[in-house]
Amino acid sequence: MIGARHRPARYPRVALAGAVTAIICFALLHLTMVDIVDPVREPVSIYALVEPGTTLFGLGALGLASACVALAVGGLRLARQWDVRALLASAAVMLVAVVAFPTDAGQGVSSVSGHIHRYAAGTAFAAITVAGLLTAHRIGRGVGTGSDRFAMILAILSLSTLVLTIVNTFFPSLANGEAWRGIPQRLMLTVQVLMVVAMSLVPARFARQRPRRTTRIDSSLPV
Repeated sequence: MIGARHRPARYPRVALAGAVTAIICFALLHLTMVDIVDPVREPVSIYALVEPGTTLFGLGALGLASACVALAVGGLRLARQWDVRALLASAAVMLVAVVAFPTDAGQGVSSVSGHIHRYAAGTAFAAITVAGLLTAHRIGRGVGTGSDRFAMILAILSLSTLVLTIVNTFFPSLANGEAWRGIPQRLMLTVQVLMVVAMSLVPARFARQRPRRTTRIDSSLPV
């Protein structure tokens, strides 16, 4: 069932632009800082400690935050979406906190800023993951099996990489996770940005569906 209230088309476009900005910035991070940050061993947050990573990381995170805000405000044209919108709004707030409070240099986290950064990032990615799962579960009724299958695959991948990232963060010695903890983080980030892109396309797919025309019969006319 499609939400009855019409939402301006600008919100999905803003969301898509924010997600594309995040993709470009995070891609540039890895291309320009390949000799500074080890993508296998070190987390993505390390990029933000030195330029050009400080700028690119901030722009990428804020781009993703703006995409979440646009989807939270504009909605996804789902019949039930208050929970999805609340999750996306909370993710946006946490992503701003991630930029405002950088992590610590080195392997461990000891400062207040580092702890805020860690838990804000975890909350943001968890919120986007749950929002993606809820969206994938609901859009199948309105936009077809192909769309909801793709969204569900992204949501499951996001959940899997999020769990793996949490395990590597709090239990680094398990399976020598600290030696390759950068890999699931980057996979999670990629999948989550793609999931936001997929969610930004949902309203347009709903809008393309035309309601069936019904013929009205005037009961006053003789039969």
